[in-house]
Amino acid sequence: MVLLAALLLAVLIGYPVFIIIIRSFTLDGALSLENYKEAFFDSSNYKALMHSLIVSASSTVLATIIGCGAAYFTVRTDMAFKKLVHSLFLFNFFIPPFIMAMAWRQILGPVGTVNKLYQALTGSTDTIINIYGQGGIILVFTLSSSAMVYMVMRSNFEKIQSSLEEAAVITGASPFQIFKDIVMPVLKPSIFSAMILVFVANMSNYGVPSVLGFHVSYYTLTTRIRQVLEDFSMANNMEVAASLSTVLVIITVLTLTAKDRMLKGKEFTLITGKSEKAAPNELGRWRIPMGIVWSLYGMAISFCPILSILATSLTKAYGLPFSIENFSLKNYATVLNMPLFQRAMQNSLFLAFTAAFISVAIGFLVAYLCVMARSKASGILEFVISMPAAIPGTVMAIAIILAWLRPIPVLGFSIYNTIWIILIAYVANYTTQAFRTISGSMYQINRSLEEAAVISGAELPKIMTSIVIPLIKESIGTSWFLIFIPCLRELTLSIFLWSSGNETLATAIFTLQDAGNYTASCALSILIIAMIAAVNIFVGKVFHIKGTVG
Repeated sequence: MVLLAALLLAVLIGYPVFIIIIRSFTLDGALSLENYKEAFFDSSNYKALMHSLIVSASSTVLATIIGCGAAYFTVRTDMAFKKLVHSLFLFNFFIPPFIMAMAWRQILGPVGTVNKLYQALTGSTDTIINIYGQGGIILVFTLSSSAMVYMVMRSNFEKIQSSLEEAAVITGASPFQIFKDIVMPVLKPSIFSAMILVFVANMSNYGVPSVLGFHVSYYTLTTRIRQVLEDFSMANNMEVAASLSTVLVIITVLTLTAKDRMLKGKEFTLITGKSEKAAPNELGRWRIPMGIVWSLYGMAISFCPILSILATSLTKAYGLPFSIENFSLKNYATVLNMPLFQRAMQNSLFLAFTAAFISVAIGFLVAYLCVMARSKASGILEFVISMPAAIPGTVMAIAIILAWLRPIPVLGFSIYNTIWIILIAYVANYTTQAFRTISGSMYQINRSLEEAAVISGAELPKIMTSIVIPLIKESIGTSWFLIFIPCLRELTLSIFLWSSGNETLATAIFTLQDAGNYTASCALSILIIAMIAAVNIFVGKVFHIKGTVG
């Protein structure tokens, strides 16, 4: 198993990363440190790095607080409107970050809905809010990432046994004290895993900073790297970009090291073989108020951006106010009849389903070796599988191109300019997500369960299917959706790897936006969001996965 895992990670991740490293140390075909010198002696790069750290760290803290809070109140209390809050957070998760950034720009931009309403009411020509820059990026990152934290933490809150909280209730502890002193400490592995997912995802995100930062020259490290890649006046622009990307790898290593040090030597067992679940904590008079607060928050982060996009998609021309006179469905008719849309939908569905299954399988294998089997190679495996999350999609895409540009040895054919190179990029990029989600749940399985099975003569396949998988099946299902949905809407990798006939839905939106057809791009965005929601409900109903709307 260790050899299989090592081989898979070497082909999918190790080789492209090796290409990045070699190119970062190469100048005119020879080894050189000139690329690093040019990268690290430029003050613009330092400024972009600080921007990335600020927006990523701030949004990670805020998203973790919101996501954990929402998961706790919907799972562990008798709060009112829990199903509504759950659905609203899921709908927020369905909205691609770069589309959410465009939507909030329409709402909070200088000529957005809020400022126009303020000017109409007061007669002033001033604006009261401007989403461009640091604050806007943190806002959108927080809103989009809180849904991810919620998805990761929800299944873990459901595993808490009643004995832990009943003992606290007997001593007179309040729901807040139970949450702070009992629930959160035993969920540290899952919380840290969720925080790492959010932090490295936001550090590596390109779409949100490009939409909300370019206009005011606010660059993060990813948009700065893209700027360097497009600076063809630099003879070694690709090599300098590769050098800059190593900063993100270093940050990830430091983050993983810090997490391991905090968890080292501590036990966080929640699952001991008993199926008894904790009873919901009673909120008393706060039951309805808390339900209203979380419902309003969910509506704000889900309905506001969707309504903004929907209004634009239903207008005859971009810029016209939404009204009966300007109402039109022609944008949807135009999109549905586009051969581009039909190809993109077929390709995206295939890539999302396939990449999610492969990534979960590899993530489960590596998580088992690192957490349950505690292989001697676990440190190396965890390091390698975590690297893609720290590498910007633009750089990973270029690395994939360089790695697979030539025909595959022995086989003699090339996957470049085919849909398969996009699939490889998706799997390489998103396997980390499956590993983090699944490993967080495996930390909570008492090893005595596996040891008892071994003593009784059970072999590894039986242990997997009878003990490990049933206990973490919800986390496996959650990780599948945490990969499927981003793959369905993925932009950064696809924009570099797509070719004629192999378009994805995100590249189709980007193409329409680039052509100035904003109404059609908004219509396509609404179709994508609706499709994601429909698939989620269908899978939830058929397979009874609690992490879905169904």
